[in-house]
Amino acid sequence: MDDLFEKTWFWIILVAVVIAGGVLYFGIDDIEEDVDVAIRVNDREITHSEFDQMVDQVTQEFQMYGMQADEEQIKEQAIDRAIQEALLMEYADSEGLEASTEEIDQEFEETMTMYGAQTEEEFLAQLEMQGIESKEEVENLLAMEIKINKLLELYEEDIEITDEEMQEAYEEYSTQMEQMEQEVSSFEEMEERLRESLMQEQITPLILSKVEELEAEAEIEIFIDEEDVDVEEPEEAPEMEMQTEGGEIEIEIDEDDISEEGELELSPEDLE
Repeated sequence: MDDLFEKTWFWIILVAVVIAGGVLYFGIDDIEEDVDVAIRVNDREITHSEFDQMVDQVTQEFQMYGMQADEEQIKEQAIDRAIQEALLMEYADSEGLEASTEEIDQEFEETMTMYGAQTEEEFLAQLEMQGIESKEEVENLLAMEIKINKLLELYEEDIEITDEEMQEAYEEYSTQMEQMEQEVSSFEEMEERLRESLMQEQITPLILSKVEELEAEAEIEIFIDEEDVDVEEPEEAPEMEMQTEGGEIEIEIDEDDISEEGELELSPEDLE
């Protein structure tokens, strides 16, 4: 199990919406009579409570990546995220993709193990620091991840990774590990992860293009006033700790690590 921010769901949404600055922008209308609905995307509704949770999560992610943002930017990112989530889930549903209870339970256990949590309570306490407040919310996120993974599998059928691309990716990995004075795993040990990484690299633009296509055809209504959004003052970005097969590594990320194109650029020294 990869780290949470390498998991497909977070990887697509976090990179596309938070780091890249959002691919969508929508004006904000007046509050409608049904005050519990913050955003409506076709037949899907996001309540004000759900939207507030998205605001909290986006705020946490800005902090984690050491990025500065005012309340309006965070609000817009949360709106973009809510709309993209709804469109992606609608697309997955239209393809007949589902997440079973068994799949969600297994993903929950694997993610808890990846976090190094010994109990469910400990795991949920760790997630609460990222703005995720309940087990139900975790399960909803995992269900979305499972459905999007299945959606990606549909795209994978039309993508071929060549031997040359695999060899180039392995050489890049080997160089990075040598610079960090870390043990270099064999090609056979890394083959599956390298292939997954190359697949993600090619599929992401296709998914984002599909989201834009769906957005152009969608009926989107937004019912959020400025006063409705309470954004906490961003704090100094904390260190990120990731569980790897070789133990824990600490990564310190600041604004200098984010390129103008919105890509995360880490030097070997950042990973020591």
